[in-house]
Amino acid sequence: MKTIQVIFSGNVQGVGFRFFTREKAIFLNLKGNVQNLANSKVKAIFQGRKQDIEKVIVELQQNFLINKIEVSEILEKELKDFRIIL
Repeated sequence: MKTIQVIFSGNVQGVGFRFFTREKAIFLNLKGNVQNLANSKVKAIFQGRKQDIEKVIVELQQNFLINKIEVSEILEKELKDFRIIL
């Protein structure tokens, strides 16, 4: 099981990005969270199978105008669900 932090830049706030991310993550049985950042970026933490994390990132790229993606692996305790952080 992997835990990945992803920072998305581009047209990712005010367009349903967090809700789409949550729905896709739940569908792929991923745990974690997604939240808007003050700098107009969105941060997501995904925990689950590497191939499922890659799938959700590809789906986001295909459905939103993303300029840049910063990915880093992090060590995280086991997460219980997938949440939108307000």
